[in-house]
Amino acid sequence: MSNGAEDTARHLSPEERERYRQRRTTPRELLELDAHLATCPACREELLPADRLRAGVAALRAQLQADREPHRRRWPPWVAPWAAGMAAAALLGAGALTASLWNRVAALQAEQRRLLDADQVLRHERDGLAATARQLEAELARLQEARAAEDGHSAAAKTLRDIAGRITLERDGHVAGLGPLSPPEERRVRTALATGRIEVPAHLGGLLGGPGSLRGPVEGTDLDPLEPLGTVVESDRPTFRWRPLTGARGYVVAVYDSRLDKVAESPTLTTTEWQPALSLRRGLAYSWQITAKGDGHERTAPAPPAPEARFKVLEQEQVGALDRARRRVPRSHLLLGTQYAAAGLLDDAERELRALVSVDPGSRLARELLESLRSVRRPEAAASSRD
Repeated sequence: MSNGAEDTARHLSPEERERYRQRRTTPRELLELDAHLATCPACREELLPADRLRAGVAALRAQLQADREPHRRRWPPWVAPWAAGMAAAALLGAGALTASLWNRVAALQAEQRRLLDADQVLRHERDGLAATARQLEAELARLQEARAAEDGHSAAAKTLRDIAGRITLERDGHVAGLGPLSPPEERRVRTALATGRIEVPAHLGGLLGGPGSLRGPVEGTDLDPLEPLGTVVESDRPTFRWRPLTGARGYVVAVYDSRLDKVAESPTLTTTEWQPALSLRRGLAYSWQITAKGDGHERTAPAPPAPEARFKVLEQEQVGALDRARRRVPRSHLLLGTQYAAAGLLDDAERELRALVSVDPGSRLARELLESLRSVRRPEAAASSRD
């Protein structure tokens, strides 16, 4: 037999009923037959009263036979209805008791299935937790190996020579050789010595990347802006410099704010640099273009689809912090380089790191710091210098 809704879609076969009466079923088949009988009144009424019905039929036949034989003893007329009523009551009582037992069996079977399902869920969760524990153990072992390798490397290579002497990152994380430092200064120097990389602010991504809306024709040119380019500048009157175009008779520089409104423009120049007469607003980002004129034609750079030449003017409060760093004694190219980079002044930071390499030309760490800064603006140039 099948379980579930199929149990009530068919009735017990004669063979199944006979095996049930004689208890010649397997334990599993007995459970299935009991479950079917608990939900099928037709099979239950057909199977259980059969023996009692046969006995009742035999009794009726005996009564009829006694009626045909007058010489035999006859039962009083009221006996037959009484016997039939008692037989019916017995059958009903037995059927109710059996139905109650089957309902109990069905309930126990349902509870057994629920417990089996819950056990399977718990087993699955246990296996999942065990797998997670193995992954965490492997990750912990990997981190411990990396920490051990870093500790070994730091003891051997986290030192370099600066203007006033040797700067060292000790095993306990203390920076020696620079005197007292503020917590932000010490953190930046420690990071540089430990990782060989210079930290730069996240907002520089808006100055470095991506093509934008540019004014001017789409045209190839060897006219290129040089500075400021993808950096923060300390002066609110920065000096603009560009690569000259052969045959150009004059140049015009235009400066735009973030809404592409023109905020400054040079007269026609014959040199390749210009400083605006009016100050730009601090804390704002700008873009600029150079237009070369000559022989009735013009060329503008950068031209679409090249990225815009963007820069930002440093906030006033950071200007004061840089002044204090420059007045420090002893002077340090490493400290100033990390300070400039943190403020976004990439040109100034690169100048200090080049000076650091000059002081300690044999230091691999000094070269790594310079290359990491260059890679922020010119990834391909930094990669070629490493090769």
